[in-house]
Amino acid sequence: MQLDAELGGVLGLVVWMGASTAWSLSPDRSWQATNRMLVYAAFAVAGLVLGSWLPRPALSGARAAAWLLALLFGWALLAKCVPSLYPDYERVARLRDPLGYWNELGLLGAAG
Repeated sequence: MQLDAELGGVLGLVVWMGASTAWSLSPDRSWQATNRMLVYAAFAVAGLVLGSWLPRPALSGARAAAWLLALLFGWALLAKCVPSLYPDYERVARLRDPLGYWNELGLLGAAG
């Protein structure tokens, strides 16, 4: 299967990056890159496991993303309406609280 080969390639890359700390000029940065790649591999494995368990993974993922976006924008509106949640909102007219930057929030809204 192609997914097995791709997952094997990702896991092989993690092992190679971990081994590279032995000869690296900066082993601490190599170890940080290994940790980052290990997290990517963990998300790939989790995606494969969840994708195989769910009956319709694309629809379930779209519904989960829609709910997360609804919660995100609900929090942004609530923080704008209740000043004690985000004290700096009274001087800025744009929604930005959960992400901290209004363009990111707008981009997520447009993508959603």
